[in-house]
Formats: sequence, structure tokens, C-alpha cells
Amino acid sequence: MLRRRSKGFTLIELLVVIAIIVILAAILFPVFAQARGKARQTTSLSDLKQLGLAFGMYAQDYDEVLPPAHNDGPRGVTVPDNAGAWRWPWLTLVYVKSMAIYRSPADTVEYSVSTGSCAGMYRDPRNPCYGYLWGLFPSYGYNWWYLAPDTRVPEGQNIQTASTRFSRAFSLAAIGSPADTLMLADSTWSPRNEPTRLVMGYFVVNPPQFWTGAPPLTGSSYGFVMPRHHNRANCAFVDGHVKALGVDQLRDERLWDRE
Repeated sequence: MLRRRSKGFTLIELLVVIAIIVILAAILFPVFAQARGKARQTTSLSDLKQLGLAFGMYAQDYDEVLPPAHNDGPRGVTVPDNAGAWRWPWLTLVYVKSMAIYRSPADTVEYSVSTGSCAGMYRDPRNPCYGYLWGLFPSYGYNWWYLAPDTRVPEGQNIQTASTRFSRAFSLAAIGSPADTLMLADSTWSPRNEPTRLVMGYFVVNPPQFWTGAPPLTGSSYGFVMPRHHNRANCAFVDGHVKALGVDQLRDERLWDRE
């Protein structure tokens, strides 16, 4: 009695199946990546909305005055210790209750150093300087030049001569159009000795008059603004609303000027 031979795949059939899988993967992977990116952008906008509300609550508690970009204060009173550097994330944290919200899910690049007292990953809670670094490198930067500038520096002077240590914020009454005035935006930072290495976010952003342009793309190309969401940056405005804007839209100085 003759045995019937089972029929298997031929080499050509296997190659055809593999080719189909490769084609489908090439089509679907970018779609999945785009969906993940959109989800991160949505989460970031939600977090940014909460930060905008925190700014509003801070102003309610401080005679309608927005928080400064940076205040020097006592050491050893925060957990983790901010080393006396009371930047706006620390000043608003009491209204948010979550340190995680200050970091965008799309802001994933880490930075580390191997020397000094802050050796290690900057965003690692085990870093001895974590509290200080957390306030310095959130994912969103504050429009400090117009909303909380260095009051020693005459308006229009080069921003490089200004210091956030002398930041003094304006009252809400001094802002002519809160709905049209940028307050926070997705940000980035690059080490001074590696200007094209864009790593984590930064606590301030600068207006277009101080942008250095690109290429090459550096931290200061767009004044620390980082269009990390499909070439758009998530932004919060003084009135509390949020939206994503492209770099070309953010070139409009009127979005930055409190008047």
C-alpha cells in the first residue's frame, strides 16, 4: 500500500509569505509608531494643562502674581533636597502633588556625568543631586523673559546677560491678553561642550528674538523650545488652555509678549 506524501510549503511559497510579512510590517510599524507618538502627545497636553492650572493657583495664593522662574531659598526642606534652588517646578509642585507630571512621556533621552558630586544619570532618583536636577530639567520651559524676567536687565538687552536667579514675575493684571500669551512650552537642553546633543528638557524657553537658528540644531536654535511631537511643541497659555504649535507659529513674537 502506497503512503500518501504530506504536502509542505515549497521554498518559493515560504519566500512569498516572508515577503508579505515584511511588506505588512513596513506598512504597519510606522502607523503604530505614529499612534504611540500621538498618545504621548495627548498625555503631555493633559499634564501641561495641570501645570497651567498650578500656575493659576499659585497666582491666586500670591496676590495674582505668577511664580518666578527661580528663587534662592532654604536648603534641606524638600524631599528630595533641591539644594535651595526653588525653580518654578518646586514652587508649583504643592498644587500638582506629582513630580512625574513635569516630565513628558516623549522626553525620554537621559544625560549622565561621571565626575563631580552629581555623578550619574541626571534623572535617576539615586543621584545625590536629584532634587536640584529635577527642578532644572523638567520637560517644559517657562516664558520667563516676558512673564518673570531678570528685573535688573533693561528690556531688549541680550538675554545672555540676564540671570533667572533674579527673576521677578508680573501680576496677571499686567498681561494684556492671557489667552494669547505663551507661558510654558516643550523644551530641550544641550550640554555646553556638545551643543548638537539634545537631551532632556529645560526649565525656561526664550523668545524668537534670541533664537540662534538651524542647522545645526542645538538647544538654543529655537530658544530651548523642542518640537518633539511630530514637529510641534505642546504649549500652555496664561489663561490655562493648551495646544500644539509648530516652530513657524512660535516665531510670532506676539505669542510671547505679555502686552
